[in-house]
Amino acid sequence: METTFSFNRILCPVDFSEGSNRALQHAVALAAVGHGSVTVLHVTPLFPATTPEIPYWPLPTLVETEDSHEVAAALKGLVEEFKGLDADIQIRTAVGLPEVEAVKAALTLRADLLVLGTRGASGLGRFLLGSLTEKLLREHPCPVLAVNPRLPEGSPRVPFQRVLCPIDLLEGSAETLRYASALARAGHGTLTVLHAVDISSERLGVDVSPIPEYSVYRLEDARARLDRVVCDTLPGASVNEIVVAGTAHQAIVRLSEDFDVVVVGAHGPRPLHDIFLGSTAAHVVRAAACPVLALPGGLEARAAARTRDIESALAS
Repeated sequence: METTFSFNRILCPVDFSEGSNRALQHAVALAAVGHGSVTVLHVTPLFPATTPEIPYWPLPTLVETEDSHEVAAALKGLVEEFKGLDADIQIRTAVGLPEVEAVKAALTLRADLLVLGTRGASGLGRFLLGSLTEKLLREHPCPVLAVNPRLPEGSPRVPFQRVLCPIDLLEGSAETLRYASALARAGHGTLTVLHAVDISSERLGVDVSPIPEYSVYRLEDARARLDRVVCDTLPGASVNEIVVAGTAHQAIVRLSEDFDVVVVGAHGPRPLHDIFLGSTAAHVVRAAACPVLALPGGLEARAAARTRDIESALAS
């Protein structure tokens, strides 16, 4: 099965922070490459107005924290710098919880990609690393691109030509590989697959990392298994394979300087928890020297279902 993809409908929530502005640069650049559209979403948060006259309990009065006219003017100025690029830019506003409204907009627009800054002035900065991200990745067929505002200055490196894809060799790795391969092909670039073997953390009751023979065996076994997965998933493809000893997040951060994007997948009962959704998420997303693209589980099945729906509608 060959995976294809498009970034025709991109959603980029902004809060006027450096992080979201950097994310918008990437969103517009990706849309311009594919002649697609970007919807710039700003959510005005609601907060309880608690005063002696307005008790918090049982029903707090919620008030908007921003002036709608000022927001409209700021959004217009924000997108002004992108005039002339081959991308259709739309502005959308909402009032409520930024996390919830971002998910609603992604579903309504049937977005192909959600682009987020990893740090923001509001809840958007925490959205990527919070519990709602895991819900989004599991339930919505929309990849999420996390953009670190501390990336090197200059134009975004798109289309992505140097793609790094760390996999755990568990169920779902093949789907992640196919997507990363398609992304590299679209940019006429190269794909590098990474697998990290954290020997010291294996549940053997003892630290075996100082034992050279065991370390060599584990690395050789990992190389063989990685090669089988790559050959079975991408037969005939030119893929660089890297197996390293150590933790996954350290290897990703160390290698990310040489890549345009890192592609990770969320799959199985424990979806790359140690890489993206777990305690090391901050390490990878905030420390990586390139954007991180997270894929929801079941992306191919959902894309196929969408195609069938379109074909059925055209035939009727």
